[in-house]
Amino acid sequence: MPESKFAVGCAGNLLVIPERSKHHDLSAKFIDYVLSDEVQNYLGNVGGIPVAADLDKITDEKSKDMIEEYDSYASKSKLSYYPDYAASSLTDAIPASFQELVNGTKDTSAVLKDIHSKYDSGVEEMGFSN
Repeated sequence: MPESKFAVGCAGNLLVIPERSKHHDLSAKFIDYVLSDEVQNYLGNVGGIPVAADLDKITDEKSKDMIEEYDSYASKSKLSYYPDYAASSLTDAIPASFQELVNGTKDTSAVLKDIHSKYDSGVEEMGFSN
């Protein structure tokens, strides 16, 4: 986000062991597999942003640049959690607004104003007041 001091990211609940799981061992094995050098380096070479890749094993330059940027945020504690959308209207509004920003059809202040407007209307639709 423009002028943000943090990079917003998301990993979801992919790497957790559900408390009520009847198969804690399988969840742990899955997490170990996903975090293995083999998988992390594979992800890094196919355009993903792995959390534990060996940069020396990443051959794709664009991927390497993204991973280095991620690492620069992570090493300075500048990562923030990806917030759940506070209003259902944001599920479509945020990607659409960002697309306008990328296309150059709206500037950052117009994009932020649009997202804020969608947020306000979504909150109102849910029966809450701002």
